[in-house]
Amino acid sequence: MSSTPDSIVLPTPLAPEESEEQSNEELGTEESHVEELQAEEPQAEEHQSEEPRTEEPQAGEHQAQQDGVARAESPTIEASKSTAYRRRLLETVVDLHESGKRPSKDSEIEVLRKSVLVGPIKISFSEDKELMRGASNMRPKELFRTGYETSITLSSYVTKDTHAKHRQVPDLIIDEKNAFQSVGKFKLSEDLTLERIERHLVWNKKREPSSFISAFDGADHAIRRARFHYTHSQRIGHRVFVAAIDTSTLVAATVTSQCESTTSYEVKNSAFFLRSYKKTKTVNVPVWIRDTVVPADRSNITQEELATSGADMWMSIRELRKSNVEVTASRGHSYEWLACGSVPKACVLRVMPFDGKALHPFEGLNPIWSLKSTEPWFWDWKLQMWLLDHDIQSDARSDVDKANQKRKHDATEDEDLRDVQVEKRAKSDDVALAQGPLELTIIRPYLSYQELFAKASDAA
Repeated sequence: MSSTPDSIVLPTPLAPEESEEQSNEELGTEESHVEELQAEEPQAEEHQSEEPRTEEPQAGEHQAQQDGVARAESPTIEASKSTAYRRRLLETVVDLHESGKRPSKDSEIEVLRKSVLVGPIKISFSEDKELMRGASNMRPKELFRTGYETSITLSSYVTKDTHAKHRQVPDLIIDEKNAFQSVGKFKLSEDLTLERIERHLVWNKKREPSSFISAFDGADHAIRRARFHYTHSQRIGHRVFVAAIDTSTLVAATVTSQCESTTSYEVKNSAFFLRSYKKTKTVNVPVWIRDTVVPADRSNITQEELATSGADMWMSIRELRKSNVEVTASRGHSYEWLACGSVPKACVLRVMPFDGKALHPFEGLNPIWSLKSTEPWFWDWKLQMWLLDHDIQSDARSDVDKANQKRKHDATEDEDLRDVQVEKRAKSDDVALAQGPLELTIIRPYLSYQELFAKASDAA
């Protein structure tokens, strides 16, 4: 016997004759061992027969034992399945994140992304990009906001009883100086992000109230939206109006800051967290700010100075798509503008009613009524809102009351009247039977105007 350098013991090779003899000897020992086992089998049977017999378990007991074993093994099986399931989802998450794609609608993975502006926030007016934007025709002459009585956005041009009530903002009240006000309170560091902007562009969503207000750069877009709310929208509006907003004093500006985005991957409808990634980049958000807060030398201002000034700030969807905010092209409209938080009354040029067919830009001789409304709503040009005509409503209510009063009779009078009618009907039937079949003669009365005029002249 010898050993290799790896300390593995190898058998010494045998000559052919020796190997045959050894194999025969091994075969003989195996056969003899089998014979010994066969000889021992009767003794083993006799020995087993002498031992007391135990009853075999019943079928129910056997099933219970199997269930117990299965339950004991199930945590291990479930754990292994959960680990494999998690590993598969994590691999999918890595692929999605590296490719920059979103999961399909039927995927089990849900992507949650939240961004916030961190560090110092600079609002500039004098850089080349702002000066070029201000000198261009990018800013429209006017902006148009469509409103109606059931709109989520608060407005001073509808009665306060129609203002939205939101559970997340229980003390929601419109400021007296505002013409329009968003449900969510605008915070520049939190709302000037991709997620908050695109959340606003998802129409009719109630969760996470928006901090923006939509307007359009042309009256035709506002009229089309007014007609949609009046005739097609599920949230019906029969007190629709369009407000024209001044843009002549808006100045081009840029908000520059570091944006920290956290992307989390989770399993839908569960608390199964998979993985999260953080990314920080510099963003340059193109905005338009009212000149009341712009310094004379166009120097930079801070977000605190903007907030305390009360000046309104706007963003163009067309400009946001071209910026590094990277707003999705399928969200919003290129002619749409977003007001950040509120629109002051001082910026509203005029408010125009939409009666269901046409927009009335100026006051005329005839009153403007909401044509399809079931109630008599008319436009008050002085108050700039739809009001209910209480005179017409009270007259209509009086007519209804009179009609109801005529139908009210005493119970005894009804019975007496019914008896008289029955008696008259019986007598007429008897007369008809006695006289036989009746002949009907149709008489067509006419007026002789000559005779009437002759009689009138004689009387005079």
